[in-house]
Amino acid sequence: MVRLRHETLQHVTPGTVVSMKMDPRDVKRARGLLGIVCDRSGNRAGGVQVATEEGIVTADLKKREYFIPSDRYAVQKVQDLALPDKLEVVREEIMNGLFDLGKQKQKVSMKTAYRLVEGGPPIERKGCGCKGKKCTHFCGCVKAKKKCSLQCSSHEQKNSGSLDQHEAMSVNSARLQYQHYSRKRYEFISPCCSHNHFFVVKVIFDIQDPSIFSEVCVYDSLHRTGRRTDAVNRHAPPAQYLCQLQLFLAQFCFVGLPQSEVLAKNPKYILRNAVYAQCPVQENGHDCALFAYASVLHIVHGHALSAVTLTQQNITQLRDGLNTVLTCNTPDVNTPDPKKFLSSTFLRSFFPCLSEKENDNVFLKLLYKKSENTSPEGKQSKLNPAEGKQADEVLTEVDSAYRPVLDDPRTCYVRE
Repeated sequence: MVRLRHETLQHVTPGTVVSMKMDPRDVKRARGLLGIVCDRSGNRAGGVQVATEEGIVTADLKKREYFIPSDRYAVQKVQDLALPDKLEVVREEIMNGLFDLGKQKQKVSMKTAYRLVEGGPPIERKGCGCKGKKCTHFCGCVKAKKKCSLQCSSHEQKNSGSLDQHEAMSVNSARLQYQHYSRKRYEFISPCCSHNHFFVVKVIFDIQDPSIFSEVCVYDSLHRTGRRTDAVNRHAPPAQYLCQLQLFLAQFCFVGLPQSEVLAKNPKYILRNAVYAQCPVQENGHDCALFAYASVLHIVHGHALSAVTLTQQNITQLRDGLNTVLTCNTPDVNTPDPKKFLSSTFLRSFFPCLSEKENDNVFLKLLYKKSENTSPEGKQSKLNPAEGKQADEVLTEVDSAYRPVLDDPRTCYVRE
């Protein structure tokens, strides 16, 4: 399999044959699924939309479009492959401009396409069926000299005990530390990752409130609000996370209080008022983590999220900026390390609601102004005292945690 390199991303065009890789966290030793690129994302991340014999690959059958990230597929040479007849027809239609994405209503998930093409589902790792909390010498895991996996029965039974069954002293000590959350109103904000997708939850709980949970919101960049109902489905991954949060509050924070009994009797009590809140919507399938980070950043700064708070273009610029900082090499020891400017000011500068000034991105100033302060002999020159004051003003935008690494602010090559 020819792995896709960064320099070959520009050669991926409609009609290119790719081999899609199954997620190793779901299956093992799965063969690559062949498909034809029918569209490419507008950014430089390399995401592509792929068509197979059974339909267009998508993550959600109701989703309009889905772009596979560049690390989940590999380019294949056409001359080295014998494409199936159906797939060859699809490729010819795409190459000749006869393949209309708007009229292609048949969509299929990657697992379903694999099952239809290969004649069976991908191989999933199976665990042992040993009874008790310890495997016997007849167990396949013991014979293979490996530890039991998460799917083994013995592993499930080991972790099925109650909180007070083992290490009671440690549990009581943890409860004492978390009981202060039952004294007043708290706002819980957390980014979560479940089923290969990031989302954000915000929960406001108060022990004095009769309903306990006054606000339960889920911010999902793949969920379109404004539907018939925005209530969180109790079988969705955000609902499972919220139920686990309720269980933690009942067993650690509200111990001995009437609220603990209410939450224990109804494990899904927190879902009564749980709704999907309005938030920016992503236009691809691989920026959910950055959208979740941006949502948390806006919430903690007191900005109400909506569909127009930020756009896909802002997230794409953030991705490009992070890539520039993390992959930039300093020319010499006198130039400050660009990674030191990876501060909250740098991250906020990509979002209109959080940017204090139009040009408060300190690193980009250094990046584009650095050549102006280079002497003809190739040595870096310092700013004069009059210009040093301007440099100090710009450096105030940098977090104080990063100030000590700059020995002399005048060597930062900043001009206004």
